[in-house]
Amino acid sequence: MTHPSFMTTLKWAEMISQDVRHLAFAKTGEPLLYKPGQFISLHFDHQGQKLKRSYSIATAPNQDGLIEIAVSYIPGGPASELLFGLKPGDRLETTGPYGRFVLPDHSLKNTVLIATGTGITPYLAMLPELEKRIACQNAKVTVLFGCKSREHLLYGQRFIEFSKRFLNFTFLSCYSRQFPLNPEAFERRGHVQEVLDEIRCDPTSDMVYLCGNPNMVDDVFSRLKAQKFAIHQIRREKYISGT
Repeated sequence: MTHPSFMTTLKWAEMISQDVRHLAFAKTGEPLLYKPGQFISLHFDHQGQKLKRSYSIATAPNQDGLIEIAVSYIPGGPASELLFGLKPGDRLETTGPYGRFVLPDHSLKNTVLIATGTGITPYLAMLPELEKRIACQNAKVTVLFGCKSREHLLYGQRFIEFSKRFLNFTFLSCYSRQFPLNPEAFERRGHVQEVLDEIRCDPTSDMVYLCGNPNMVDDVFSRLKAQKFAIHQIRREKYISGT
């Protein structure tokens, strides 16, 4: 399916960790219609070449109509250099939305959302819909987020507060490099793969989403298949760094 391009204008941006910038764009014309979990592509020129980079939308559709994304800084990466240098009022050609990394229309007994780095953004966009499902369908949701340290826990407070509001929502963070001296109950040491057994995913009832580092996605996918998960029970979105 071909998506016509449209222009987006940067409204505001802020650093949410030492190397991740959150950006909010306004679309020219009608608001963008999308489902939580989908992504957009930003188009730009670099050294005579036309490039595009894709980013998951970090918020659910809302009244202000802003399209928000998170970008990791990669030294020398043309997209990183561009997006970290954008100022409010700057415009970019954009296409989308794309992707099938969305929640199914039917209810689920248990949804497991696993991410590393900025791969957490589509789950942030899903929170309002997950809230409805928890309230109306008594659904259970588990988020397992892997990052380097507590300082890299993107949007952590949002997920922590959500877990305090809903007993059926569990949030666990895993730190691969620096573990706090006084860890909170939701904090774990190591990579998400090492904490996977704690979640006890059930192939008879669960749907698992994987988003982030390709090595993590492939590793967890293989582990789930070994646990007799069918392929349709696992949805994957790989984030390729370096650009």
